[in-house]
Amino acid sequence: MMAVMKLPKWAINAINSQMAHFLWGNMGDQHKYHLAHWGLVSRKKDFGGLWIPNVREYNMALLASCGKRFVDNNNSDWKKLIAYKYNVYSPNIFGPDNT
Repeated sequence: MMAVMKLPKWAINAINSQMAHFLWGNMGDQHKYHLAHWGLVSRKKDFGGLWIPNVREYNMALLASCGKRFVDNNNSDWKKLIAYKYNVYSPNIFGPDNT
């Protein structure tokens, strides 16, 4: 789903929360001390983190790759379908054409 739609903020927060609970061993109402901030944990190993993916950035990267494939693939059927449905070659920003 992350490759075709932008996840809402609440979904990203819920996924990050579950990953953090798993990493730090939180179970139910039993919370443990967090020895690092989540921003530090999600950094690459070269920068002192554990390289746990940042869900928001990962989602945006997947969407960008989908957009790149749309631009690069000239003869694909899904590009023709999207181009026809959304009229990407001559968009009308003022609304439907009433001519």
